[in-house]
Amino acid sequence: HFCEVQHVPALVSMVEAGLGVGVVPRLAMPDENHGTLVSLPLRNPAVSRTIGLIHPRGKTLNPVARLFYDLLAQRVGARQK
Repeated sequence: HFCEVQHVPALVSMVEAGLGVGVVPRLAMPDENHGTLVSLPLRNPAVSRTIGLIHPRGKTLNPVARLFYDLLAQRVGARQK
């Protein structure tokens, strides 16, 4: 049997309750000191996720946001070459 949830915290709660295992984004994985859960990275097959970067149309980004935007755009561009 399987169950699909819409929110990561719901999945984490189900796993904590002993209802199975779950696959979550790395940022949602518990840290090493979690009392009841252990996380393992998926390696074979590698799992990827498409993300997007949005900003307000027609507005100038503040300097920190602009730096972050440029850094991400540079890294994505380097990976696509």
